[in-house]
Amino acid sequence: MELHGMDLELTGWFQVAWSGDIGPEQVVPLRYFGRDLVGYRGKDGTVHIQDRHCRHLGASLAHGGKVVDEGIRCPFHGWVWGPDGQNVSIPYQDRPSRARRLGSWPVMERNESIYVWHDHAGRDPFFDVPDCLTFTAHGARTTFHPAWPEGTAHFRDLRVHPAMVIENGVDPQHFKFVHGTPLAPVILEENVDGPYWQNRVGFGNGWIQHARDAEGNLRSDSLNTLEAIWAGIGASVNMEHTRAGMRGVTINTTPVEDGKSEIFATYWIDQQDGDLENGSYRRRLNEAKAALPDDVNIWNNQVYLEPPVLASTEGAGFRKMRRWAKQFYPSASNTHTQANRELMERVYASVAQGDGQALLAAMSDDIIVHEPPFLPYGGTYRGHKELANLFAQIPKFVDVRKLTVDRLIADGDHVIGILRMPDLTTGEELLVAEESIIRDGKIVEMYIYFHETRSLLAQP
Repeated sequence: MELHGMDLELTGWFQVAWSGDIGPEQVVPLRYFGRDLVGYRGKDGTVHIQDRHCRHLGASLAHGGKVVDEGIRCPFHGWVWGPDGQNVSIPYQDRPSRARRLGSWPVMERNESIYVWHDHAGRDPFFDVPDCLTFTAHGARTTFHPAWPEGTAHFRDLRVHPAMVIENGVDPQHFKFVHGTPLAPVILEENVDGPYWQNRVGFGNGWIQHARDAEGNLRSDSLNTLEAIWAGIGASVNMEHTRAGMRGVTINTTPVEDGKSEIFATYWIDQQDGDLENGSYRRRLNEAKAALPDDVNIWNNQVYLEPPVLASTEGAGFRKMRRWAKQFYPSASNTHTQANRELMERVYASVAQGDGQALLAAMSDDIIVHEPPFLPYGGTYRGHKELANLFAQIPKFVDVRKLTVDRLIADGDHVIGILRMPDLTTGEELLVAEESIIRDGKIVEMYIYFHETRSLLAQP
């Protein structure tokens, strides 16, 4: 997926719904990251996001699917899929299918919002989204009205790359021209920590001329300031303290498909005595929501220039922000993918050399290995002890000393190996397809598939 010539296969947390969009045991269709998805709230209240189409015959789980104790049940033939993507049951068979898994996405429910983790390399989440109402001390001391449903805004069918939105964090000049502030604010503090970009901005002459106290220290009071954290380039939290009160805001940009994105905005307004009765809450909410449509109008008709022509006072900020954002693009995962490929090369060399100790060292303590059930040693093996028993059985049936690697296909945490080895019972050469899932430099799960050489090579 691309937008403005830039990749949309980004790493990070991205909002796909509000918590209120998915009620108890409700099932909803979603489409993000170029994928048809299904969202549902399990009977325990937990939200799950999975690929939409049942791995049996492709029926849509989002159209007639039903939440059951074990997960979601397909409306076509009743197959049940668990939150981990495993088939749990088939109503007309005494055992589930282990042939395929339903794609499952890491989910975080926070800020009255539902975030999904997306990573081109298939890595697990390695950073978090802050709580909008507690990440600042003054916000944490304040009581806010719930945001849902009035305090939300959803902008669909956009051509806005997340990279455009984050640059507001280094662009104080746009406030004067886009939002009509009398003066451009001043950036008071800026801190970059891995996947997080945090800053504090001051508005008005009081901050522009007197940001420091008599001792030369940066003032710590919050009136007329805006504090923000970007967690990746898809999710942000903001706390603004104006003379009218306190308001928390999240602005999140989510890739939908090639050339298309959406923006979710959420607004919390502080509670004040009688504000629901006297209209103060509604007035302050409308004021908070008024600015973003002006930004969206700019972004949606903008093209992304690289490199841009920048004024001398803004160049350092924009260049620093763009360098920081590069870590969330797919190219940043290439080193990770190559490391996992090299790990599997060492594993297969250990197999051919009969070095069981080196083989076990490459595997996590709680590894799970799935061997085809039709084999004499077929079944599921868990942990090093059971795996050692499996390793003792395999050489009775295949000559692992003559193992050769035909192909290795690595994509993030997943590596598929196509291997050749002789079948000792028939004398024929076998092709073995293995899918290995790797986390933190250790194999955590393996799926093994056997095929006759001729039949596999005949497949497209």
